Amino acid sequence: MFGDYVREIKKAYRGMAKVYHPDKGGDGDRFKEINRAHELMQQWIENPKFQLNNKLPGCWSYNGYTNRWSPPLWQ
Repeated sequence: MFGDYVREIKKAYRGMAKVYHPDKGGDGDRFKEINRAHELMQQWIENPKFQLNNKLPGCWSYNGYTNRWSPPLWQ
């Protein structure tokens, strides 16, 4: 089941990369955002401790220990 998520993330990333890659006529800034998001997802998959200590900028996050939502971090 976990492998399904990894494959789904990879498939979505490749699809977005094809659309937004600057060499294919896409937006370079958007492509950088997509790459950064993919890097963060990879870190979350590979390192469970990363999940406990990091939040995505601009996104609400849920703390399972306190059963509370935390407001977004802003860059």
